Amino acid sequence: MKSLKKLLFGIGSVLSLLTFAWGADKPFTSDIETTPIDTPGTDSLHYPFQDRVTDPYSAPADQSPLYLKDPSNIKTDVQYDPDNNRYNINENMGSLFYRSPSYMSFDEFVDHEFKSSTRDYWKQRANEDSKLNKKNFCS
Repeated sequence: MKSLKKLLFGIGSVLSLLTFAWGADKPFTSDIETTPIDTPGTDSLHYPFQDRVTDPYSAPADQSPLYLKDPSNIKTDVQYDPDNNRYNINENMGSLFYRSPSYMSFDEFVDHEFKSSTRDYWKQRANEDSKLNKKNFCS
């Protein structure tokens, strides 16, 4: 029994040494394709989407539920600059700028706010009308 164990141990040792010696001559090749990390300009998404580049006033976000809203730690700050008669718009993440600061003239900002409040008003009216119609339909 001891001689059989010695024989098997010897054969295993020789095979492992031969495998190591034969494997050292051949370079390691992998079948996995490697792609460079951070290749600018290439999109790997099947349906790519565009992130908003500027402030939410100049380029409003898409209304699709696929495009999520900004996280809660990103704050939009709008300040009026009376010296230049414009509104400065900053998006900050803590004390850091999240996007480049931008500005709107006084007239552009007033026009944007007017359109926004008008749209919100009509959305509210449409929701109230649909609630009334549902109430009348159910009774």
